[in-house]
Amino acid sequence: MTITLVRLYHDLLGTYGDQGNAEVLCHRIAGRGLSCDLVEVSPGDAVPTSGDIYLIGGGEDGPQLAALEMLAADGGLSRAVEAGAAVLAVCAGFQLIGTELPGRQGRTTAGLGLVDARTLYTNDPRSVG
Repeated sequence: MTITLVRLYHDLLGTYGDQGNAEVLCHRIAGRGLSCDLVEVSPGDAVPTSGDIYLIGGGEDGPQLAALEMLAADGGLSRAVEAGAAVLAVCAGFQLIGTELPGRQGRTTAGLGLVDARTLYTNDPRSVG
């Protein structure tokens, strides 16, 4: 049996070592006696709906919003999740699959709505690093 792992927009959302996440997932799949087919989806490419697991990484605000616009317009990820696919969303990727996130000029923008989660920015110090 082959598990199809789809890594989305790695050139936009690869800030936190998401190639490593893809490699670990493929290694763990192989450790269970299964094959892993890693599909790389670049910005502008159609998102396949036949994947088993979708990986979305982290990125800065501009690339994150660009990715959101492309994913919403394409609709492939949403259709795949509706059909039962799993998603591993890291950092900005998790924000994208939620219902709301901060957009341009601090305005709230709609996420993909795949999970019931809102991202809010506050004036509190950020914990980064």
